[in-house]
Amino acid sequence: MIYKNIKNRILVFALVALLSAGVCAQSFDASGLGMANAYGALARGVDAVGWNQANLALPGGGVLEFNLMSLNLFLGNNSLTPDDYDRYFTLEGHKGFWDNSEKRGLLGLIPDDGLEGLGNVRANILGLGLGKFALTVQGYANLRVLVPKTPMEIILMGNQINRLYDFSNIDADGFAAAKFSMAGGFEIPFDKYFDKFTVGVSLNYWMGLVHSEITKSYGRLITTTDETNGMLQLRGRKSTGGSGFGIDLGAAGIINKDWTLSISLQNALGNIHWSSGTEEFLTSVMIDSLGIGNTDSTSLETSDSTWATGGYDTRIPVVFHMAVSYQMMDNLVLTADVEQSYAARLGFTDQASLALGAQYTVAGFLPLRMGMMFGGQLGFGMGLGFGIHAGFFQMDLGYRMQSALWPTYSKSMSTALSIKLVL
Repeated sequence: MIYKNIKNRILVFALVALLSAGVCAQSFDASGLGMANAYGALARGVDAVGWNQANLALPGGGVLEFNLMSLNLFLGNNSLTPDDYDRYFTLEGHKGFWDNSEKRGLLGLIPDDGLEGLGNVRANILGLGLGKFALTVQGYANLRVLVPKTPMEIILMGNQINRLYDFSNIDADGFAAAKFSMAGGFEIPFDKYFDKFTVGVSLNYWMGLVHSEITKSYGRLITTTDETNGMLQLRGRKSTGGSGFGIDLGAAGIINKDWTLSISLQNALGNIHWSSGTEEFLTSVMIDSLGIGNTDSTSLETSDSTWATGGYDTRIPVVFHMAVSYQMMDNLVLTADVEQSYAARLGFTDQASLALGAQYTVAGFLPLRMGMMFGGQLGFGMGLGFGIHAGFFQMDLGYRMQSALWPTYSKSMSTALSIKLVL
């Protein structure tokens, strides 16, 4: 009875923790995306490497797995949906003319921080699972651009006399890298509290391909009754190659047969040292008009300079992930995940979120998936997906939209396809 109470307390603690945080999941397989990334306790085999390496030693994985393809594409922004684009940027939507109310409506869609565009591609280039061990090669490419709201306000509404416009929050960063992982899961005795308890570790080698970021920006514009002057200055750094190492750690357990708990710490020691083609750059633009309306007196000066520098490091953000699944019926499982990254860089966000999901399997070979995500970089998201698991062949497709329940109202979209052989 005491042991049973302890088990129940473990479950209660896990559920409370799950309901007090949220997720910006960093994994990319189609099964997880279809459940809005509420997949940490279900991932098995090759998929487990991206979620929790301890899951490799849990029941449900294949003896031999070969990942043929796993590709995730993401494109989004923080302001406009496809419906907004049709409304403001097509002839049918605005009849070839914006009046002031439409201009204000368009500006109202953009947050005060500015228009942020996001895009990334993630792929499992090669994955091999051998029972409790796995080898994977993953590719990452990420781009983020933040354009201040002020320049768009000037374009749409014009600049006001004697108003100082500040747009110093221009920001952008991007990188591409390959990650080579060797992971293993191991069962350890913990029979008093768990039906089965496992731990796992992944040793990662990062091969950086390219990196660029703006480290400082400054911009202003002012118009007086006599003149207009302004300037924009961007400073940053870039590299064409680097390398680094990282470690992922995890633990997982099964309680009362139907409950699975999963806790992992990704990138516990993750770092890329950029050493090839490292440079700093400085771009400047200056405008000066000595007379309003006198184009002959307007000067525009631009300059670009770069200089070689020594190597530099970028820390890969540490990510805490916790998940729980409940086998409600033989063909229905409910899941919940939380994830918190501790820095916002290299495509990671430091905004926590919560994901809830469900998987219902039809006729033993057709898993249907759905999930909802709350919080994270772009707020509410909804995932849908399905799979075809016919014998040793498994194909999964996932789709997630952000801040909407219908694609045309979504500010971003993610789609993923996974194909693997499981014996």
